[in-house]
Amino acid sequence: MIPRLVAVLNRASLRLFREDQPTGALGPHFTLIEAADFPEGHQPYTGNDSDFAGRFSRGTGNGASIDERLPMQEEYERRNIAEIARELSRFLARHPGLAWDYAAGPGLHHAVLERLPAEQRARLDRAEIKDLTKIAPQELARHFPVVAAR
Repeated sequence: MIPRLVAVLNRASLRLFREDQPTGALGPHFTLIEAADFPEGHQPYTGNDSDFAGRFSRGTGNGASIDERLPMQEEYERRNIAEIARELSRFLARHPGLAWDYAAGPGLHHAVLERLPAEQRARLDRAEIKDLTKIAPQELARHFPVVAAR
């Protein structure tokens, strides 16, 4: 069996596993080979905003109501996705020629893939729109079963 990579990610973490078929083993073995954490992915957008000057005032209070933050929230989201895609691209560049499988939640799946270089997207074998970052590595085999032709 030719080794392959499995990348699983969400807004806060990226994990890259190497799948091997050890001699005499009944199933594949997944080893974590690289990982990255993105602490900003756990924080709500308002957690980064400490400036209340742009808030709309609410009667006599000093800017206590919500403000118009949608454009900045979209920009924050775009930057977070770009950072995740850059890190995934670096991981894949360190393992040239290997096919890879990919799993990410619905909000990230296509956004990250479209930011990867064409050469890396061409090596993508299977993709699943699901956040698998919290499952045990050996459970990845249920989501990405071994194909006999490999």
